[in-house]
Amino acid sequence: TKNENRDSAIIINESSKKIYSFFRNDPQISTSEVDNFILKMEKMIATCEIVVFSGSSPCKETDVIFPEGLRIAKKFDKISVCDTYGNHLKECIKESPTIVHNNSDEIHSSINIELRNEDEYFTLLDSFYSKGIKQTFITNAEKPFYSSNFDFHYKITLPKIDTTDSTGSGDAFTAGIIYGWHHKLNYESQLRFASALGVLNAQSLEVCDVSNEDAQAIVDQIKINSVGKKIKQIHDLPD
Repeated sequence: TKNENRDSAIIINESSKKIYSFFRNDPQISTSEVDNFILKMEKMIATCEIVVFSGSSPCKETDVIFPEGLRIAKKFDKISVCDTYGNHLKECIKESPTIVHNNSDEIHSSINIELRNEDEYFTLLDSFYSKGIKQTFITNAEKPFYSSNFDFHYKITLPKIDTTDSTGSGDAFTAGIIYGWHHKLNYESQLRFASALGVLNAQSLEVCDVSNEDAQAIVDQIKINSVGKKIKQIHDLPD
C-alpha cells in the first residue's frame, strides 16, 4: 500500500504490571489497492487448508476484503475462521464462515446485539448456525462464556486467575481452535486447549507467548458443560 502500516507504542510498567497501548490513526487504503489485494488473496486461498480472517478493517474501502475472502474460501471449499469486529462483521456473518469467534463486547458494538443472559447467548448461537456457521465461540473475558458445535450449546467456565494483561487472549484462543481443527481434536479437547491458551496469555505481560506444555498442564481446569440438547456418545472402538 502507498500509506504506511499503523504505528503503535506499547508502554509496560513492570512494577504495577500494567500495559498502555497507543495507536496512530489507521491508514487510508485506495480502492485499487483493495482490488489488487483481493486478487492476490484468491490465489493464496486456493492453496490453503484453513483460512483465517482476523483483526480489523482500517477504512471503509477495506470493509469488503473479509466478506469477499470468506466468499472465496466457500467457493474453494476451505475451512474459514472469522475473528473480526466492526462495520463489516454483519457482512462476514452472511458469508457463512466455518468458525466464528468474538467477544460479547464486539457483538454489541459491531452488530448491536446485547448478550445479558444465557437465553440471549443461545439465540445468537442458533442464529449463526442457521446461517451455516458450524462453530461459534462468544468469549467474555474471565467470565463463563458460551459456544456452539453445530446446534449443540456449551457453557465454559475458566479457572480463577490474577489477570496481568489480557491483550492477545482472543488471538491466543483462536490459535487454539485452529490448532484443534488442524490436528483433528474432538470438540471438547479443542475448546479446552484454546481456553487454556487464552487464560495463560492473560497472566503474562508477553502477548501470545504460551507454550503447548503449559497449556496442556491446565486443560483439565477448564469446565465444559453441555446445555440443552445432548450429543449421544456411542462406543465405537473395536473389542
